[in-house]
Amino acid sequence: MHEGMGMSGQNAHGYALVMAGGSGLRFWPKSRRSRPKQLLRITGGQTMIEQTLDRISPLFAPEHILIVTNSEYANAVRELCPAVPSENVIGEPFGRDTWACVGLAAAWVRARDPEGVIGVVSADHVIHNRDGFAACFHDILALVAQRDCLMTIGVTPEHPATGYGYIQIGDRLTSTPGQTRFHEVLRFHEKPTQSEAEGYLASGDFLWNAGTFAWSCASIWAAMEAHTPELLQAAVRFEHAFAAGASQDALDEVLKEEYGRLDKRPVDKAIMQPANNVVMARADFDWDDVGAFPSLDKHFPHDEQGNLVQDVIFAQVDCKDCIVLGESSETDPLLIGGIGLEGMMIVRTPDAILVCPKDRAQDIKKLADQIGRKPGLERWT
Repeated sequence: MHEGMGMSGQNAHGYALVMAGGSGLRFWPKSRRSRPKQLLRITGGQTMIEQTLDRISPLFAPEHILIVTNSEYANAVRELCPAVPSENVIGEPFGRDTWACVGLAAAWVRARDPEGVIGVVSADHVIHNRDGFAACFHDILALVAQRDCLMTIGVTPEHPATGYGYIQIGDRLTSTPGQTRFHEVLRFHEKPTQSEAEGYLASGDFLWNAGTFAWSCASIWAAMEAHTPELLQAAVRFEHAFAAGASQDALDEVLKEEYGRLDKRPVDKAIMQPANNVVMARADFDWDDVGAFPSLDKHFPHDEQGNLVQDVIFAQVDCKDCIVLGESSETDPLLIGGIGLEGMMIVRTPDAILVCPKDRAQDIKKLADQIGRKPGLERWT
């Protein structure tokens, strides 16, 4: 049995994995491969990773927080997150989606505290209700300490979104800690069609998959053994390196070798979907993965015509429902003019301009990838 939460709300056996490796190219040209979404001030005065650290700090001691990012971003992350020990920021040599960093974090915790429980959060999500998040996660950590399960968080849908995965829930669990509602998980569903999403919303049995998880070290280790033996093999080597106090160079070599053997796989598909001990916590807080520019409409005020304008002067005639973003300042102002635009986005940075209908925002990553493949244009990705 684990020790309970202290007066600060921090669990003595609680650890956090902050996944901070994505490129966020759907925010091109603001985000670049060298300046990804999680390192930008997308929804306020702080970068997204700083917001994430502030959100989880009541739950986890700084030395119990592991940030896994791309090796190119590691130093920038260390500068933005000085409270987290420098050695707790690990740079992945290759992008392998989320399953690899889950195995890495399990090994890191197991080498320190085999009785540890691990919360897994993304560095680029927005949650305004921090108290609600903390209360929910407090209950989640208590449950995974008591029960052999893999925990995921579901968010009650606000609309029939086609850009999110869904969780189909079963019966509510009884005798669980706190006020959080926990349910059995019947099935994970990939991003649906519009008609499927409308059916999910009408049924009331489907929640958005928030891509946030928790488990005990023992439970995730057993899940890797059952469903991803190749990841377990890598995790065993990681654990040995951590337990032996390997130097940074030695650890980097192990990471390069083991990541080189792994393919790209999301943890949802690799571990959560085949597992039969998955439990969902119903979020009693707001959540947004801010997956593309139109998501900003929920977070900022608009003018009388419904236009969202930031860091630029927008002179317009008959323009409505547009997003116009710049990077100008009072000393170096920028004016953008528009006539007869509706549902359009204009995003201007010092070296690039994007013009795109809002309903084509999901194709921005495709554009950024295309630019990156063209000789001579690499500097713009």
